[in-house]
Amino acid sequence: MHFGPHFNKALCQFAVSNMFLDDEELQPIEPFTKEQVDEILAANNIRLANNRLYDYIFVANMAKADYMGEGGCLENEAQLARYIKNVIDDP
Repeated sequence: MHFGPHFNKALCQFAVSNMFLDDEELQPIEPFTKEQVDEILAANNIRLANNRLYDYIFVANMAKADYMGEGGCLENEAQLARYIKNVIDDP
């Protein structure tokens, strides 16, 4: 209502707190912090052109919950960084 389609810090924390690994036990993920995501992006020379507020932190944690780990299509932090860029900078 106040932020449109974007995540502020509190909204991002709430959404991420409801993310689980893809298993039968619904184990919550250990979420990435903003600092961790910033480090991953910097280490892979990724700069986001279209990020708003905490959107990229949400995307990183969604990817961790859905696409990383055993059987996931993102195998390392370099692939995660490119995924974040692709989603955030998609026009």
